[in-house]
Amino acid sequence: MVLVSRTFEQVVAQALQGAGTDVTLADLIALCGLDLGDELGSALAVRERIQPFGLDLLPGFNEGGLKTGRVLRVSGALAPIDVPALLGQYDESSTLELKSSLLCDIKRHEATGQRHRSDSVAHEILKTICGFANADGGILLVGVDDEKRICGLEADYALGINGADRWQLELSSLIAGRIRDGRRVDPYVDVQIVTIEGKSVAVLRVVARHELTFVRSIDGKRWEYYLRNGNKTIRIDIEDFEEHLLRKRSYR
Repeated sequence: MVLVSRTFEQVVAQALQGAGTDVTLADLIALCGLDLGDELGSALAVRERIQPFGLDLLPGFNEGGLKTGRVLRVSGALAPIDVPALLGQYDESSTLELKSSLLCDIKRHEATGQRHRSDSVAHEILKTICGFANADGGILLVGVDDEKRICGLEADYALGINGADRWQLELSSLIAGRIRDGRRVDPYVDVQIVTIEGKSVAVLRVVARHELTFVRSIDGKRWEYYLRNGNKTIRIDIEDFEEHLLRKRSYR
């Protein structure tokens, strides 16, 4: 389905903001007034159109097809977010969520002094990613508790996740394994690890997706659909799903 509600200029402007915007090659070819019948030539022409703006597509031009969902975003690393300023100005909202860890059960650790890997903790992270992807996107800070205290990723590191690179690989593995079509979702999640108060904090910027994003339930028996609603991530039951889907489809 083509982006009839946006112009090429509007798509570029959105791509230059935040972590990027959701598009397909078919969208861009149509918005540029190119020939969908000439896939290779049109794809090369799109690349020439976006490169002067410093933009690129994830996944790249050599992966997927014309209707594969992609992120149009600035090339290279995104500009870092000033996390202390963000925490000073904003509370948790429809586009901001704080989590203490990806893997470690912090409450149990505080109660017993022992560190345990928790599937339910990881599930909360994946739920939030899905909720943002199914709504308007957002920022997820991992290593910051609900009171905005910096607790860092060190509790996760102590579980054998030795450093930022391994932590990011663990997150990508969880996305690939527990979110439906997770490898296609992964490019929609930009991850940066920053140091605040001597501790590591992960900044996850999630781009909204037009395609529906589902996460596997903890028991592994079903796919669940989550949506961001205010400062909560809620599960959408089948009774409400049709209405939500109609609103989401009206985006294009």
